[in-house]
Amino acid sequence: MSELKHYEISSTTLAILPGYHPTYSSKILDLHGEYYCKETPIKLIEQACLEGGSSLEGRRKALKHLKSFHQCPPIPINPLEDLYAFPTCSPESYDCIWIFYEHIHHLQPKLQSTIITFRNQQTLEVPISIAVMKKQISRTESCIVSFSKPKKRQHVFYSDYSSPVYY
Repeated sequence: MSELKHYEISSTTLAILPGYHPTYSSKILDLHGEYYCKETPIKLIEQACLEGGSSLEGRRKALKHLKSFHQCPPIPINPLEDLYAFPTCSPESYDCIWIFYEHIHHLQPKLQSTIITFRNQQTLEVPISIAVMKKQISRTESCIVSFSKPKKRQHVFYSDYSSPVYY
């Protein structure tokens, strides 16, 4: 376990979880390791949105306007850097986990949860059904199309997570 005073969300961020720790508010899964941070997951997302050119509230308003997403919307944290994340439940909930779309490789259902395998083969079990997970992924892909440059839109790959999922 590595502790950080501050963590900056980047293209290496896989997921941000609640810390469930008396000292740390966030647990961060990153390509370079696992970190604990005193800042809350929502605070880290807010800071990253500002670094990406808008506030979290601004991103939410834009998405609501473009896509009519009202509950648990994906967030285009920094579209220029292809940083998109989605929450597993209400972002205001302490139990909210933020998943970074670009790193998802494989999904596997497990009772009322889903096991995510990231591209680096690291796994994470999240307490949402595979149906909800697929819905969040689909909404994030729609968000990517809306916030990406027209040239990039040609290259967005709409994943079919039904084929690699093993039941």
